Amino acid sequence: MPSHYGPKTTTDSLIVRLDPADKNSYPGSGTLVTDLTGNGHHGQLTTAPTFSTLAGGCFDHGADTGQVVRIDGNVVFRSAKSWEIWFNPDTIPASSTFDSIFQCSQNWNGTTGISMQMIYGNLTWSWGSSWGGTCSISLSNLTAGSWHHAVGTTDGTTGTDKGKLYLNGVLRDTGTSSAIPNTYNPNVKIGDGNGGNIDGKTSCFSVYSKELSADEVYANYIALKSRFE
Repeated sequence: MPSHYGPKTTTDSLIVRLDPADKNSYPGSGTLVTDLTGNGHHGQLTTAPTFSTLAGGCFDHGADTGQVVRIDGNVVFRSAKSWEIWFNPDTIPASSTFDSIFQCSQNWNGTTGISMQMIYGNLTWSWGSSWGGTCSISLSNLTAGSWHHAVGTTDGTTGTDKGKLYLNGVLRDTGTSSAIPNTYNPNVKIGDGNGGNIDGKTSCFSVYSKELSADEVYANYIALKSRFE
């Protein structure tokens, strides 16, 4: 298995890792983004997000363009318990609008959704819930033109405080999951979803089969923090 995950990041239980700063994942051109874990969950650039050398390497998704990094649906994503991304919004959506950061759902209105959105004034993490989120924090915690490290986790069961949302290495909210995703294998869309694509940049997308601990989330944040400053 390749080991190009960055300094001291958690590699245990990785399902997929896409990092456009690593030439083993993306050489700077083309439409294929190679999964560094060796599991074969490669990304495909659809409507061609622009590769940028900012922060060592990232994809720039223009506003309302449908530019997305797509990973084909697979049953392993149903039970994945940690979803991690670095993102940099060029603009913060107004309180009456919404942008998707990533989504693994056929329809964000479904109660078995998996997604992260900037919607109606909040950053939301959904697992076993609709677009309204298992967890949410105010978009006032985000700054346009700055990089943010977001991680959504679950212990894989329903109930109170089963989902957790971390921002920049810190646990910011816990919430209730009402259902377990188990009925479909939708594509993973990085930078896009039912809310439309993010007006901004994405990088370092990872999915884990286990629930990352608070210490592991913080370690992943610290390991790459200097790259994104």
